Amino acid sequence: MFHTSLTKGFVPLAIQCLSTHYSVRLADVGFLVHFIGTYDEFKEVEEEFDRKLNSKYRKKVWIFHVNINEELENLQKRNEWSLTKEEIFSGKRHVENRTVNDSNLTPEERRKAVLWKQFISVEVRYRSLITLAYDFGYSKEFDYLVHIDADMLSVGDINALLKFVGNADIGLIYRPYRDDLSKIFGTLLVFKINGEGSEFLDSLKEEIDKVDFSEQPKGFGQLALYRSFLRNHEKISYLPEEVVSSRFVDRKSVYFSGNRGYKSTQKIIFMCVGFLKKVGAPLFVINQVLYLRHAGVVAGRAVRKLAKVNKML
Repeated sequence: MFHTSLTKGFVPLAIQCLSTHYSVRLADVGFLVHFIGTYDEFKEVEEEFDRKLNSKYRKKVWIFHVNINEELENLQKRNEWSLTKEEIFSGKRHVENRTVNDSNLTPEERRKAVLWKQFISVEVRYRSLITLAYDFGYSKEFDYLVHIDADMLSVGDINALLKFVGNADIGLIYRPYRDDLSKIFGTLLVFKINGEGSEFLDSLKEEIDKVDFSEQPKGFGQLALYRSFLRNHEKISYLPEEVVSSRFVDRKSVYFSGNRGYKSTQKIIFMCVGFLKKVGAPLFVINQVLYLRHAGVVAGRAVRKLAKVNKML
């Protein structure tokens, strides 16, 4: 079973993400989506998923609404803080339309964007939703839970990914050469549902609760994953970094990650690649599309740098 979580601004990306899994060659495939937002937004999302997803998968797509008020109340009970719901929600729009590191954000906009992203990625996603997805997958008798970011495309063989997990209970990308905040690449986590993945998730929750929300550094979710990894490393299989690509696709790539750049650009790329994957286009064709995307990003950076130089002259 595949699992992701998203807010309203990421719905087009998530639909393309799920569409690229239609060709997955597994005996039983399901998708669980946790939507984070208001209930009115959730009802709109339900209609959009129902309208755009292929009918043969409609019975295997479960969409659940995350009660934000309840999550905030639980967080307030565990932490001493003075933040309001409005202050946390104010960064939602910036995250949905740009990246947190966007240079066009003002310092105050960036602070609010980081606050919102920290809340939904650490407190909601890592602390709560993955465990709920694991339990749901168990109730539906799935063998594996593959947790992914909403802005990822399936571009390779999922079976190859599961083979990397092997006899371990958990599969994740471990980067020992990085600092503690980024040693674990949390964009892709694989759990063998009948294994001991629940113990890893319990320790993850404990690590998050050890640090007050107001004191959590940016990227704390990855740090909490690393600390849980240290407590459960004997149950974990290391996935090759190449299984997730953010630039080019090769034979080892299973996913393409679109977590860089503007969301509007990603929507265009995802529509193209999603269509090519669905009609069974050869891998080299998909690779060319992603290459053009990368070339466009590089060209855009060069133009912006040149503009800055001209202003200085």
